[in-house]
Amino acid sequence: MLVSKRDKIQAATQNANDKFAKLAKREEEFQRERVRLRDLDAAKTARLKALRLAKEAADREIRATAESEAKPAAAPARPAPRRRKTESV
Repeated sequence: MLVSKRDKIQAATQNANDKFAKLAKREEEFQRERVRLRDLDAAKTARLKALRLAKEAADREIRATAESEAKPAAAPARPAPRRRKTESV
């Protein structure tokens, strides 16, 4: 069976086009997966940031409550000692 040169070229071209199409499809799937992972990471970061901000707000509130409760119980401050004036001779 004789295969013409033109048939060989067409078969090679078709084979190359099929490989290119598979590669392009794989690249597209990879890009979609990359975007999906980036979105998941952004959502995770936003969730963690919200949790951190809520914790900081709760800590500030607890600290403010503790300080307001501790102030009345503190002893009054001692006045500064008075200096005596010395008379010059």
